[in-house]
Parts: sequence; structure tokens; C-alpha cells
Amino acid sequence: MNDLKLSLIFGIFSRVITFVNQVLSVPLIIALIGINEFTRFNVITAGIAWLITIGGCLLPSLVGDISRAKEDNNDIIISEKISSALVVMLIFIITAVINYIFFFGITDNERNLLLTLSILVLFFSTAENVRQGLGENYKNSIYNGCANLFSLVAISLLSYFKTQTNLQVIIIVIFGSVSFFKLLNMLPLMRYFSLRYVTYDSCKRIVNKATAFILLSIAYYFNTAGMITILDWLNYTKITEFIVLQKVILIIMGMVVMIRNPLWSIIAKMQYKGNGNLILENYRNALKIYFCSAPFFIVFSVLCAPFFLKSWAGGVALSYPDIIAFSLYLYFIVFSYINSVLYYGLELFNQISKFLIVESIANIMCVTFIAFMELKLNIIFVAMTITSLFINSCIYLVIKRTCKNV
Repeated sequence: MNDLKLSLIFGIFSRVITFVNQVLSVPLIIALIGINEFTRFNVITAGIAWLITIGGCLLPSLVGDISRAKEDNNDIIISEKISSALVVMLIFIITAVINYIFFFGITDNERNLLLTLSILVLFFSTAENVRQGLGENYKNSIYNGCANLFSLVAISLLSYFKTQTNLQVIIIVIFGSVSFFKLLNMLPLMRYFSLRYVTYDSCKRIVNKATAFILLSIAYYFNTAGMITILDWLNYTKITEFIVLQKVILIIMGMVVMIRNPLWSIIAKMQYKGNGNLILENYRNALKIYFCSAPFFIVFSVLCAPFFLKSWAGGVALSYPDIIAFSLYLYFIVFSYINSVLYYGLELFNQISKFLIVESIANIMCVTFIAFMELKLNIIFVAMTITSLFINSCIYLVIKRTCKNV
């Protein structure tokens, strides 16, 4: 059974657990620490997400490089890429921590705890890029599913026994379980590690390839966690509702990523073999199926979302204009996720990052103005829908041209 089939099987298993965790843990956490601490938790998580965002962009080039090396049965190149990646990641983490302490000093315990666990998550996440390149993405799904299951069980037990809980405990449960299972995922891959394969040039190649992905990741940060940070700075009254809807987007994104990760190495191999027309044909078919079926899901979300969100998010209420605007935004954001499957596999990071930076700047300007003027939440999603549609139409043309030139 190939990696795509295994990834779909275990990916569905993992996403079901993740979905259940995201659905059940939110009301449980709110009940344990209160809505104010829940909002604070998401704000400080968004504030430190830059570390994961920038650090995570150092290694995606591994996927294509390792998949091509595996296609050629070149174990030496695989060991070189993995060994150099771990060294580059370690240097980045040390540099980032020193600068963080220098500029921000020692802040509150929750932020310091979150920083420590985020560093562990970031370093151990190297294994996920390696697994994708080796065609073993299904193992990522298994470990991630176990992490979410462990976190859900722990939070459920805290709630069941009515244990006195604070924000630090929640951070340890959520991020501690993730870092532990990412460590378990990484340990078997250490057999490839050897310092004799690490050279200045091998590390430099990783950093050079990461430059464009840094811009792409920064754009993603500003379109997600960055939005929350700005709304918090401006004391936007609907920030909690925005956070809850962002979590819905993350659930949808996780489902797309479940498919994207195994396809990443497959598309890289197809491009390596010159099968650009086949890539384009499958891409167009996927878009046709999505755009034909998605309107039914929009109607469903408009009808059911208010009741679901009210029971799921501790009484957070949203108006129908907010729900409609969010549903339309969700419709086009999935289009962008489908595009990401292609530009990841084709490694178009340099070209696509420029489009996404423009989108993030436009979104930041719009959201800042809307929050400053204290306009309604649905206006934010209307503005983000317009920018998303325009940018992703441009990205579609870039992908189409690239496939034809393979």
C-alpha cells in the first residue's frame, strides 16, 4: 500500500481525533479557566507563533530533495540533508532564543513556558519534513493523532475530576503532548544523522532554499496569528468571535494538509519525471469538483453554524451576516489551500511568496482600519474574501504556466 493511501487512512484517523479534540477541548478549556483566560491563551499563542512560523520554513525544501534522492536510491544525500537540517534548526533556535531574551527579557511564566515547549515542538518537527520526503507521511498522522488523543484525554480528566486548573497546566497538557509525540517520531530517524555529512555548503543550500519560504510563512502568520495580535492591540470587541472562527478555519486547513503532505513528494517526483500535463489535468479536475460541490456546504454552514458555535464555544453568539460572510470567506480560503498543494509540490515558493505577502499586507491594512473604526466582524471577512479571491486567481495562473513548462 503506497504512502498516499496509507496517509489518507491514517490521516482520516488523525483528523477525526484532531477534530474531536478541537471541538470538545474548547468548551472544556473555557469551563476550566474561563473565557478571559481562554482568550489570553490564544493571544499569547499568536504572539509567539512567529517562532514556529519562521523556524518551520527552514526545512520544507527537504521534502523535494529527499524524495528525489530516494527516487535515485541515494542514501548519502538523504543523510546529508537530514544531518544538515538538524544542525541548521539548532543554530536557528539558539539564535532566536538569545534574541528573544535580549529584546523582551523574562516575561510572565506562561509566555516563558510556551516559548520553551514551542522550541521543542519546532526542533522535533524536523522529522515530519523528513517523513514526507521518504514517503512515510502516514507515520506523521499516527503520531499527531496520538498527541491530540492524549491532550483530549488529559483535558477531559481535568474537567471530570474538577481539578483546580490554571493556564500553565493547559499549556503543558497541549504543547507538552505535542512535543513528546514529535520526539517519538524523530528518534527512529536519527539513524540517518552523522556530523560527517554536515558542511558549510550543505547548510547554506538549505538556508538559501528557505529564503522564499520565509516570506511565504510570514504571509501565513500575518493572515492568521498576526490578525489576532493586531485585533488584541486595538482592543477589538469581537476578538473572541474572530478567534473561534479562526479555529474553524484551522480544522478545515488540517483536512487539506492531510492530503497535501503525501501529495507533496508525489508531485515533486512527477515534476522530476516531466509529467507536468498530468499534474495540471488532476489539478483542474480537483478544482471542478470543489467549486461544484462547495456551494452546498456554504448553505449547510449558514444554516447550522450558529447553533454549533453557540454550543461549542461557550455561548459565543454570531449574527447571520457574520456567518454568511465567514462562510463565503471559507469557500475561497479552501481554494487557496488547494492551490497550496500544487505550489508546495512544484516548489514555487519564490514566486508564490510575493503574491501572499501582498495579500497579507492588504488584509492587515483592511483589518486595522475596520477594527479602528469599530466596524462589524462580517466586514473583516468580506475584505479578506476579496483579497483571497484576487490573489489565488493569480496563483492559479502561475501554477498553470509552470505545469505547461515542465
